[in-house]
Amino acid sequence: MAKKDNCDNIFDYYFEAGESTEKITRTPEETEKWLSEFDNHPAFASEIDFSKPLSPEMEAMQQLIYDENDPEACAENYKEDGNENFKKKKYKIAVENYSAGIKLRCPNKELNATLYSNRAAAQFRIKNYGSALRDCLAARKFKPDHMKAIIKGSQCCLELSRPEEVIMWCDAGLVYDDKNETLLELRMKADKLLKEQQRNKRRLEAEHRKKVKSEKELLQIIKERNIHLEMENEPKVTHEMFMESIVPECPTGAAKMVHLTDDGSLVWPVLFLYPEFGETDFIAAFKDSDCLKDHINVMFGDNVEPPCWDTERKYRPDTIDIFVEVKRKTKLVQVNPRQTLGEILCDIKIGYIISAGTPSFLILLKDSPYRAKFLEKYKL
Repeated sequence: MAKKDNCDNIFDYYFEAGESTEKITRTPEETEKWLSEFDNHPAFASEIDFSKPLSPEMEAMQQLIYDENDPEACAENYKEDGNENFKKKKYKIAVENYSAGIKLRCPNKELNATLYSNRAAAQFRIKNYGSALRDCLAARKFKPDHMKAIIKGSQCCLELSRPEEVIMWCDAGLVYDDKNETLLELRMKADKLLKEQQRNKRRLEAEHRKKVKSEKELLQIIKERNIHLEMENEPKVTHEMFMESIVPECPTGAAKMVHLTDDGSLVWPVLFLYPEFGETDFIAAFKDSDCLKDHINVMFGDNVEPPCWDTERKYRPDTIDIFVEVKRKTKLVQVNPRQTLGEILCDIKIGYIISAGTPSFLILLKDSPYRAKFLEKYKL
């Protein structure tokens, strides 16, 4: 946008002269059209929209204002345009104005420092803190003691949560003005933020150490109890591989990984599968000391409402059998519901391997025609 001279005094002069010699009466529409002609005239236009093609008259006016044969004067005009748009809070247009002045590469170091510093201020207002910081650095290359650039650079670093850099910028400015209140205040804020970040870092590191220690204890207990997890290269299991192997694939179990309680029990997420109906039940916390029948009674006991898919109420504790898949899911082994989860998982005869950190059990009706067809797929 190009700024034109304020002609209010000239207008007042001609309006008064006109009123003293001849009375002119216009309708509101005529008055509005008359004023718009002034606004659109290149000599009086207060703002120019460069996103649209300029009229020949406006092009000529721009060439007069921005004479590239005099880059310093031209850059000065761009700076003034930017300042005017900045005052109007048109920060993006101000950035374009300052950028146009910078591109001229005029020899005046003071002017270049101001262009960069002013562009940094405009970038800061539209929250382009990284770009604003780079402009502050550029401004200081032309003028190391440019206080506006130093202050704005400090503010950018504070917005970017870089307290150590804030302190460096402030200290650089305090060399030139050791009583600058803005820099002293920014430095105090940076000190406070730095201490807070350091506390948070120590807390996160302590939490991480505690987590790793807990995970190693969990791995050791699982090994000691002869529980097998499905992993590749099992003899060379790393801590990371172990943690990956116990993350449940079930969406509802993603945050329910196996964990160790204070009394030494392992608590697992468990799936009950009903292949005849394509249904599942997810138990988020199944202690290894619990028996299968305890959960079966809760789900299918006499006083329990049956699931919506069991319309004939066929699934009851005495009408079902429970199986696990073993040997890469090529074999089914029936398990005793009176056994605890821990006993089943560490039973060498069963040889069950936990996949995705989630023990899974297949539940079939004892006398169902589907059961016979289903079992044909496995070698019993």
